[in-house]
Formats: sequence, structure tokens, C-alpha cells
Amino acid sequence: VLVTNDLNMLLKAQLLGIKIMRFVEEPATFLEKLGSRLRLRRRFKSAYPFLIVIMIGAFAIYMANQVNKAGSNQSDLPPELQQQTQLFKVKEDEYKRIIADNPKDFNALVGLGNLYYDYKQYQQAVDYYRKALKIKEDPNVRTDMATAYMYLGLYDRAAIELQTVVKQYPNHAKAHYNLAQTYIKLGLLNDAAKELEAFLKLVPYGPDAQYAQNQLQQIKAQMGVQ
Repeated sequence: VLVTNDLNMLLKAQLLGIKIMRFVEEPATFLEKLGSRLRLRRRFKSAYPFLIVIMIGAFAIYMANQVNKAGSNQSDLPPELQQQTQLFKVKEDEYKRIIADNPKDFNALVGLGNLYYDYKQYQQAVDYYRKALKIKEDPNVRTDMATAYMYLGLYDRAAIELQTVVKQYPNHAKAHYNLAQTYIKLGLLNDAAKELEAFLKLVPYGPDAQYAQNQLQQIKAQMGVQ
């Protein structure tokens, strides 16, 4: 008897009249398959700690790179800009320290508002100007706050604040001038012309007066007024 699983051998054996028996591999039992899967899982499970260490290391490297990048961004700034940034931080910390000791320190609130204004952080400037004005009314502070509103694109709000100033302080030239600019942004050309005329009565000469005069002429030409 020939036991084989080779197809060619089976055919030759049949031709020669040799009794043959084909070998068939029995399929693995359920328990054998389960055991094989469990062994495979154990192999992967044993690698878990190693994979976790790799992931933690990769995350640590990523965070270190982010920190270094932030530091390098600061060091990449031009020396003059670095100095300005450091000076801003020193002044900001000093004002905040004073305000922490005395939240109603008018000068510190205005000073911090001016600092933010000078560094074009207009919303923060508005916040501190507003706090200062709750302590004491000041036309210059309110005018600066209105100007910050203008830079934020809040022209309606700026107009309200400037109207308050010119009503209480009709000789406040800067308030008239800024209110004219606000009215121009809002498309209120007639009102803008009146404010420019009020400004020119207070400041008839100088670069600002010349600019205001040019604006006034353009507005009148646009409105068809001589």
C-alpha cells in the first residue's frame, strides 16, 4: 500500500495497479485553533510595554521640540524687537502689580491701557480705560478709548464715546477730529463736515489742520456743496 498526497504519484500508482491510500491532513480542532490564537496574543501582549515606552519617548521628544521652537522664535527676533518685548513685559507686570495692590489706582489703570494701546492690543486697552473711567471721568482717556474702538472697527461705539466728550468738552480738538473720522467711516458725511469745521476753528494751522481742510473740501465736493 502506498500512502501519498502527491497527485502525480497517485496517477502513476493507478496505472501500475498499485493500491494507494491518499493522506489527508485532519483540520485543526477548535481547541487547537484557540490555543494558537492565544499564543499569538501572548506574543503581542509581551510587546505592549516596549510599545508604550516608544510612544512615551516619541511624545516627550515632540514636546521638547515644541518648547525649543517657542524659545527659538523669541531668540530669532531682531535685538531691537526683543528689547521692546521685554520692556513691554516689565511695564505690564509693574502696572498689574500696582493694580493688584490697589484696583482703583486711576493712573495705573490708564497707564496699562496706554501700554496696550501703544502695542496695538486695543481690546485690552479698552478694558482698562473703561475701568479707569468708572473711577474718574477724563476726556482724554475717553477719547483714547473711542480711538481704540475705531481701530477695532466698532465705529458706532466710538461715535457714542466721542459725542459724550464733545458735548461735555466742546473745545476738545482731538475729540472733534476723531469724531469726524468716525462719521466718515459710518458714511455720515454731513456730520463729519461739521466736526471738521469745529476742529479747524480750534486748530486752524499745522499738518492736522491741512489734512482736515483737504478732507472737508473732498466731503463738500462729494455732497455738491461749495
